[in-house]
This record gives sequence, C-alpha cells and structure tokens, in this order.
Amino acid sequence: MLVAYMCSTVVVELRNTTLLDIGGKIDAKNLVKNTRYNAYLVFKLKEGSKGLERAKAIVRFAEDIAPGMDHPATDVFLVNKTGADVGHIPRPLNYGWKEIKLGDFTLGEKDKGQVEMRLFEKEECNLKPSLIVKGIEIRPN
Repeated sequence: MLVAYMCSTVVVELRNTTLLDIGGKIDAKNLVKNTRYNAYLVFKLKEGSKGLERAKAIVRFAEDIAPGMDHPATDVFLVNKTGADVGHIPRPLNYGWKEIKLGDFTLGEKDKGQVEMRLFEKEECNLKPSLIVKGIEIRPN
C-alpha cells in the first residue's frame, strides 16, 4: 500500500528574501512502524530565477535535537547541477512542480514523537529567487 503524507497543503511563495528556512513536522503515530520513509519538498521556481542553487536539508526525529548541537545537513540543489548526486537534484513532476529529496528516516518499533524536515540556506545573504512551496511529502521507500 502506497501512502503519502503532505505536511502542508498551503501553497506559499517566497519573494525577495535573503534567508531561507522551511520546515515541517509529522507525528510518528501517523506513520507505519518498521518502515523507511523519504521526505520530499514539492516546489516551483519562477522562470529565470537564480540565486538559490544550493541549500541544506535535514530530516531527523525532533527528540534527537540537543541544545547547542548541530546535526549534519545534506547539500541539495534546487536547480539541476552538473555532477551533483542524482538524489540531490530536483525531479520534475506535473504542471511545472518539482520535488527534491530532503532525506529519509526509518520509523522503528519504539520511535515516537515528531519527525522534523527542514530546508534552509542562511550563509549566502544574496536575494533568493521566487520559490513557490506546495509542501513536504512523506512517502514509504
């Protein structure tokens, strides 16, 4: 059985921003135990947009977050980049939408609480292009 969960159903457009931090959470009780999941950001970039080629992504259990501790983030590319890992470049969907894999996680028998997914870019202070976000989708692997 294929089940996908969308963490957000509101479409949001980000325009003329210099910092980016998009996140979502889902309660583990809404997912099937002993299952591996992938988290995807579903988005569009306005045509001709430049300035947000690379961002960072994290997928983790919220209770694993310790104060003052950084978690390793994965580089993802919102535009196709030659030589980038195929898993970290956008995949086209219908009607101009794209998806980029933010990460994956396995929901074990004892896991509980919330799973957090984030896409962020805070190092480059240049203007970001118009980014239209449909939501974050969780799907079994």
